[in-house]
Amino acid sequence: MKKYLIILSIFLFWVNSAYSQKLSEINEYAHALKLFDNKYYEAAIAQFRQFIIDHPESPKAGGAQFKIGESFFLTGNYESAFQELEKFTIKYYNSPEIEKGWLLKAEALEKLGKLQKAAEVYILGSHFLFEKDNPASECLLRGGKIYYKLGNTEKAKECFNSIILNYRASKNYLQAKLELGKIFCEEKKFKDCIKITGEVIKFASDDNLLCNALLLRGEAYLSIDNLKNAARDFQQILRTRKISPDISYKAFLGVAKIYLKKGEPDNAITYINSYLKARNVPDFIRGKSLVELGNIHLSLGNYKNSERSYLRAFKYLKEKDVSIKTHFNLGISFKNNNKIDEASNQFKKILTKVENDSLSKFPAKVLIELLKLSILKKDLRKANNFLDNIYKYENRLTPEMWMDIVKSFENAGYYSNASNVLEKAIKKFSRKRIIDELIFYKGKLYEEAKQYDKALETYKILIKDFPGDTPAEKAKTRLDYINRIYSFKTENEKFDEEVRIRRKLIALIGKPDELENITLQLGKFYIDFRRDYQKAIEECKQIFPASKSRKIKEESNRILAESYDNLASISLINGDSSLAYSLYDSALFYYHTYINSFPVSKFREKAIIRTAEIGIIQAKAAGKGISEIENVWNTLLEDPGFKSKDYVLMKLGNLYFRKGNLSKSFEKYKGLIKKYKDSQYVDECIFKIGFINYNDGRYDEAENYFRNYIRRYPQGFYSPQVRYYLARTLLKKGKAEESKIILEELISDFYYSVYSDSASLWVGESYFKQGEFKKALERFMEFKQKVLPDSKLIGNETNYIAGIPTRLFLEIGILYDSLGEYKNSINELNTFINLEKENSEKEKGIIELANVLYKAGEKEKALEYFKRIRTTSLNEEYRNEAEKKIANIYFELGKFNTALKAYENLIKKSTSLDDRMIFTAQKIVCLYKSGNIISGDRGVRKFEREFANGNKKIFYEESARFRLENGKAKLKKNNPRRALVAFREVVTKWKNSKAAVEAEYLKGLVLYQLNEFDEAINTLESYPKKFPRSPFLGQVYNTLGKIYSSFNRHVYAYMALKKAAEDSLLGRNRLILKNYITSCLNAGYYDERMKAIRKYLKLFPDADDFFQKKIDLGITYYLAGEYEEGIKYLRSLLPQANSREEVEIQFYIGECYFDSKMFAKALAEYLKIRFYEKNLDEQYRVTTLERIARCYEQLKKFDKALRFYREIVRFESPNTVFGREANKRIKIIQELIKK
Repeated sequence: MKKYLIILSIFLFWVNSAYSQKLSEINEYAHALKLFDNKYYEAAIAQFRQFIIDHPESPKAGGAQFKIGESFFLTGNYESAFQELEKFTIKYYNSPEIEKGWLLKAEALEKLGKLQKAAEVYILGSHFLFEKDNPASECLLRGGKIYYKLGNTEKAKECFNSIILNYRASKNYLQAKLELGKIFCEEKKFKDCIKITGEVIKFASDDNLLCNALLLRGEAYLSIDNLKNAARDFQQILRTRKISPDISYKAFLGVAKIYLKKGEPDNAITYINSYLKARNVPDFIRGKSLVELGNIHLSLGNYKNSERSYLRAFKYLKEKDVSIKTHFNLGISFKNNNKIDEASNQFKKILTKVENDSLSKFPAKVLIELLKLSILKKDLRKANNFLDNIYKYENRLTPEMWMDIVKSFENAGYYSNASNVLEKAIKKFSRKRIIDELIFYKGKLYEEAKQYDKALETYKILIKDFPGDTPAEKAKTRLDYINRIYSFKTENEKFDEEVRIRRKLIALIGKPDELENITLQLGKFYIDFRRDYQKAIEECKQIFPASKSRKIKEESNRILAESYDNLASISLINGDSSLAYSLYDSALFYYHTYINSFPVSKFREKAIIRTAEIGIIQAKAAGKGISEIENVWNTLLEDPGFKSKDYVLMKLGNLYFRKGNLSKSFEKYKGLIKKYKDSQYVDECIFKIGFINYNDGRYDEAENYFRNYIRRYPQGFYSPQVRYYLARTLLKKGKAEESKIILEELISDFYYSVYSDSASLWVGESYFKQGEFKKALERFMEFKQKVLPDSKLIGNETNYIAGIPTRLFLEIGILYDSLGEYKNSINELNTFINLEKENSEKEKGIIELANVLYKAGEKEKALEYFKRIRTTSLNEEYRNEAEKKIANIYFELGKFNTALKAYENLIKKSTSLDDRMIFTAQKIVCLYKSGNIISGDRGVRKFEREFANGNKKIFYEESARFRLENGKAKLKKNNPRRALVAFREVVTKWKNSKAAVEAEYLKGLVLYQLNEFDEAINTLESYPKKFPRSPFLGQVYNTLGKIYSSFNRHVYAYMALKKAAEDSLLGRNRLILKNYITSCLNAGYYDERMKAIRKYLKLFPDADDFFQKKIDLGITYYLAGEYEEGIKYLRSLLPQANSREEVEIQFYIGECYFDSKMFAKALAEYLKIRFYEKNLDEQYRVTTLERIARCYEQLKKFDKALRFYREIVRFESPNTVFGREANKRIKIIQELIKK
């Protein structure tokens, strides 16, 4: 019986033990899974790894390995994810998670950009999972898609056809057909595409699949111009409910393309705009639609609309979703809208993205556009720089691109540059059709540059080398023309030769008519080629009035009148008024003669007008009044034979306008518009009538006239003025927003107009008043940059510099301040202070500057300016503000005694109860900060008595703050227990105060210092939930990290210190970063440690341990198993190292080789350490000996290995780890030698 009881007891013990082990296994896996579900992936990975080590035979081991891979995948560490999932698919191929594992492994490769390898893994997965239809077909489908993306359409087809042939019952069968249809469409096999998508449409039960098939078929129909069927498919998609916005957008776009194919672009634009008006359109789709709209406008030449569409699109699209082509098209729009700087910036932005693209033509295209813009700016140096960069991509340049460059230089008159580019293009191409056209164009370039000898030579080469070609035939025509027209002499030589020939002809010819004709031509020749009016007069006087030919007489009379008139004008400009008036008399004589002699001539009207104008010039010179001038013009109006009465009305209107008689000028302008609707002066009249109405306060009429002008003459001569005064009119009518829109149009459409300058200033001030500081700054800077470079300082007594009001510098400074650009703000405010003459304005600038310096952290400088205001300002408000700032700055600089006195002065001067409360509170805090706890407590009691009935909110906050400062002062005096009492009181009594946020953190810190670890951990762990936006979060995590480290909870310490290091302020704290680096090492997170060390090296280049941290980085490469990188990096440090550092570096180079099983190389590195015998630390002395012995042992050199093991025994006690291990290895080697 006793025997059976013993057996039963053993059995029950075994069952209980097995059950406990199973329960432990379940609990461990459940704990790891909970960490994974709560997204604590790093901790989950560690737990799953431990589970596999503890339970390698468990059926859940495969699931744990899969979860490790999945955790790495979800944290974005795709390389590690792939490695772990690779282990999973090899070792646990019978796991129920194998399908997911295989797909996730390939997906990790996709994320790493290893598409070729990912596709191969997918295909391998399809073979492995061939018995399961859906997983196998999913692998084939994904693999096919990747091959299609890589451009390997044959492999993609194989994958899709394999699904169609072998997995008809799978869910991916129809999808594979659809993907095959896409390939057919790309190969332009549109009929095959239509056929296969028709099969998908017939059997598709899923709306999404159906709509994709309809979309593809619609696009195929569109490609073969079967617009009716295309429209049917697109409309069917749009009628389908619950489709994705992306498909809906593509269908809408398809309908728009149909309109474009029909030649109805306006309908296409209207259609897309109607789509954009829908409320439920996602931002991404709205952005894509606007891009397409911009493309249509661009193709139609509507550059303003295209620019507007692209800019609107960018508001809805993320940068990664905007194609390079769209950025390029926006640049083209900017260029065609004469926004040269914006275009240049846009193309430079594109260039940074595409310059490393080894296949695309985009880098060359962008550089060509930048070259064109430089040419437009007349900056030939930059243009040539861009040209040099274009030549780097010359293998990608098409003939059209070469010609584009050539024409850009040619149109700007840079013929030699154009010719050089063309010469390079001719050498580049070998095709006959291209070369002959390029050579012909080169000849034309020489012609335009007036290098006719080179043009002749080029045309002759073309005719000789390419006989019979169209360009050669054109060259023959140009050759004849050049030979006939030009003799290759200088302009002066040609002119003198022409005069000599004509004089010779005059001498030889006997016929009077021909002689007079040549003399007349010679007079014209002097005017046309030399502007030599005196010579022209001499020639024409020979034939006028003697000539009997009416035609010659008329022409010579005209030349005489105009020549005397021009000579008079030149003399008047040169200041010789007596000669000018004498010449005007001669001009009048010839004009009168012409008027009387040739009553039906075309020139007669001009002669009459010019006679009147000369009469007015003479009247003004004689000091006659406006009535005389009026009589001159009125006489012309009364002349029934005079036709240009619109011109006279214009002149009269302008006369009254200048003299300020606006009612009479209004009458004349109105009369001109009424009688002469088609006159060339109507535009000026409309503008001036509008201006007169504006000046007289008739704003409705003014607006009507200004808008009428813009509608009729959008780019007219007076367009800038009209827009400017229309904006002022709208502002007078209270339409500020409309006014701003008009001004913005003026700035963009007439950028270089003086009215645009005024508009920039005006709009900037408007934005400034509305608080839109960024826009205001943009306009002010635009105005400043346009006006300042071209102007000079205007006097010392004005408030203007270079035409800019000095107040503008103040406003720009304020704007920079509001945007946080303190450096720029300080520069602008300094300029204002130096230029401003008025004291009150200057004081405003000084106080603004002081405030900006304070915000920028330059508190000492700010203090100087505030003191200056306090002592010199006459403005009491400025003085009071300065005193407050002075007290606060002393407080922040830690000068508490000085701050105390400043607050006492403020208390005496203060009339407001709230202000007195705040200043008294600051004074009490100063007492605590300076360590005077007793005076501080006394001040608190007095505060409570004096202000018990004051502002409740201030009283509550300041009471909490006093107790907090009391605790901090006690902590400073090494009384942590009393400090803890104060902090606990703040947290409980004033838990809703700002002070409680800091008090809670300090409570945890003090508990840690008092070794009350459990309560400290609870307090600090709960802190982030209580105060998620606290400024002390980083410090809380840092303290938690220290506590966890002291308990060897390294993973938790790492997680806490990581959050501390990520804090925007503490992340730059050297000590915290060092703690984080140590925690990464302890927790085994080597990649994170490397990142942290690199950050440390970047932030603290002057740190004492800077070089040691570099060594630590090399050691981390070794610990992470990146041996090659570690060796390379550590070797690079050797030249900078001292002897002690060299030992450490050399040792870890050896360790890299040793762990890589390269024992010979490792041995060489370890032996080098022996040269530093004097500088060897104990830790490296014995370890190096042990490594050398191990290397010799691995290399089968047992005698040398024995020597070094015995040396270890001499150094170390036999009872130490190294001593025991060395003795053990000696015995083993001796046994091996005996055998």
